[in-house]
Amino acid sequence: MESYSGYRDEETPRAVRLGGIRFPVAEVLSRARVRDGRTGLTAETFQCRLEAGWTISLERSEDDNVRAQV
Repeated sequence: MESYSGYRDEETPRAVRLGGIRFPVAEVLSRARVRDGRTGLTAETFQCRLEAGWTISLERSEDDNVRAQV
């Protein structure tokens, strides 16, 4: 995930790579911070619309693991 780096480091998704192809983010639809009950780690989740027209869910945990779901 490529992100805009603001005062809180990487804070807003700008593009994702899926299968080696870069897809720019057209719009961030929603954003939330959630805590994993098992690990205790906090993650930021984003619901994004890509320029390709797809809606995708992104999650970036405190340990910088990123998951994407189309």
